[in-house]
Amino acid sequence: MINADSIIRIECTQVISPAQKLITMEETQTKSGIIVTLHKIEFSDKNTRVYLTVDNNNKNTEISFYDFNSKAIQGNRQFETTTDYDVDYPEVESDIPAGIVEDGVILFEPLEYKKNNLILQFEASKNYEDVKFIFNVDLLSQYPQEQEQVKSLDVTSGRETIEKSSPENIISKSNSNQVSNPISTSGNFKLLSTWGSPGTGDGQFNHPASIENDPNGQRIYIADL
Repeated sequence: MINADSIIRIECTQVISPAQKLITMEETQTKSGIIVTLHKIEFSDKNTRVYLTVDNNNKNTEISFYDFNSKAIQGNRQFETTTDYDVDYPEVESDIPAGIVEDGVILFEPLEYKKNNLILQFEASKNYEDVKFIFNVDLLSQYPQEQEQVKSLDVTSGRETIEKSSPENIISKSNSNQVSNPISTSGNFKLLSTWGSPGTGDGQFNHPASIENDPNGQRIYIADL
């Protein structure tokens, strides 16, 4: 027998496909008597879940909602809808009579919440005419501290550098002298410290090609060719 002091009920998605990031939108668009509300977006490794409400506010006209025609656009890529056989998400019914409200979740392939802004496009039909709803999701402004900072800076004339870091620091690599330098971005640029030397031994660099830092800013990873 197992005795528990308390029991917490959680959704199955929190175990099967937990969200890495949740963005609350609560944005509404109305066209041709059709009201579409985008409530929230959940980003996970398995899929991207978009929570919608579709309200047929017409008095006498039935509408159709084509969730399979929904599209997500990020950068120069277009993502189609997908399915999940592990979780039974509520669906928006295709045929929506006058005065009926439908709630549902539309699934897309995994999208990146740390990168480019996102465009979500949904399609309905009234009297055989297509009605499109396009939502622009500004990811960059919602989570600026989590965006990868990529900047270009020539610290010394003739040096080739690559910089990636948190908003506070730039980690710079040089192909000419094989040295990596953290550089502060607060105010004027200045050199904080330097380490490494040319060579193939421990603590030496031959041709540093790429630099990444871990999310906690505790370690720096350098790819040396």
